[in-house]
Amino acid sequence: IPSFLIDSVRKDPQILFNLRNSSIEGFPLGAPIDITKRVDLEPFLFQSGYLTIRGYKKGDKYEYYNLDFRNEQAKNKFFGSFLKNFTGLDPDQVSLDGEGIKKNLDALDVDAFIGKMYVYISSIPIELRQDATLQNYKTIFYLLLENLDLETKVEPDSTKVEVSSVTVLFRFTLDKKAETALERSVKSYKKSISRDKRTYCVGINFSSESHNIHDWKAELYNGEEIVQVSHEKQLGGEFKSNNP
Repeated sequence: IPSFLIDSVRKDPQILFNLRNSSIEGFPLGAPIDITKRVDLEPFLFQSGYLTIRGYKKGDKYEYYNLDFRNEQAKNKFFGSFLKNFTGLDPDQVSLDGEGIKKNLDALDVDAFIGKMYVYISSIPIELRQDATLQNYKTIFYLLLENLDLETKVEPDSTKVEVSSVTVLFRFTLDKKAETALERSVKSYKKSISRDKRTYCVGINFSSESHNIHDWKAELYNGEEIVQVSHEKQLGGEFKSNNP
């Protein structure tokens, strides 16, 4: 991955999300790339061989292209490169934990899952996270999920992970409370209640003092019914929040 692309994503991490199965309107496949301006990620990745066209539809005014990674190797190489550049972590080492992490989530062991994520973030050099914003933490979390080979989708108000037995819906806050993040996760869930399988709503609060996950809380839903509550758990040291 060239350095100018890394820099573009650092400035606007949102362009990194949802590259898989993306739908592009009027997609300029052959347009030249001007690295002195904001880079549109999809055209560059298509021209570089990372993305390929999975579907096509011609509309009245525009052509619509459905894009996805060419294969698993291309996807792993892409997200592995970003993980290494953003965090200094070894993507090969992270990927080794993928099956174990999936088993944790399938077994509804969110405690073990978040504990592992805490260890990953602790391993990132402090200079790469000491000034991290909430968007930075969301990007790190997303890159870890992708490198663990979890089926992940970033939506406007949540990050969703699908495993065989449960959907996990994450919301994040910074220097607030896990309860606040959980309330937002539940609000996202109730916009479209699942009847197919259970959903774990998880709120994670990061701290700008510990530069890591500080606390988290979760509720397991079966339709509209709460079937399990994970009481708020603290991972980082004490800090005083001035925000709810």
